[in-house]
Amino acid sequence: SDVCSSDLGSLALLIISYVATIFIASESGGEVVELFRPSEDGRVDIVRVWIVDAGDGAMIEHGESDDPWMKQLTAKPTLKLRRQDRVTTYSARIAPKRHSEYHKLRREKYGFSDRLIDWLSFKNAASCTGIPIYLSPKS
Repeated sequence: SDVCSSDLGSLALLIISYVATIFIASESGGEVVELFRPSEDGRVDIVRVWIVDAGDGAMIEHGESDDPWMKQLTAKPTLKLRRQDRVTTYSARIAPKRHSEYHKLRREKYGFSDRLIDWLSFKNAASCTGIPIYLSPKS
């Protein structure tokens, strides 16, 4: 009984450490912005994401092609982000062809934290199924 509870305690500690490491790496690895992501029921969820600058716009990666909010972007291609305490409205479009560019820019910007999260999530740019979203400021 003591061995079993000790094993469960060790497993719980391992899981907590794993989650904490991912959280710390993502939050302290560089710039984190808040995405005001529309949900299916009309609410807006605030999601913290990494962002990279790309030409005259920026890119985030947050979603799969079948995510309802990603599908909404074709009907309503507008997103809001809070970046450096400033909320900006962007024209947004899914940009699957820019996937490798996004990962290259993300690796350059976030370095060790990007590598650590890839390692801990057992993924890399080649196995990633997320789709970048290209953002250009609305005029």
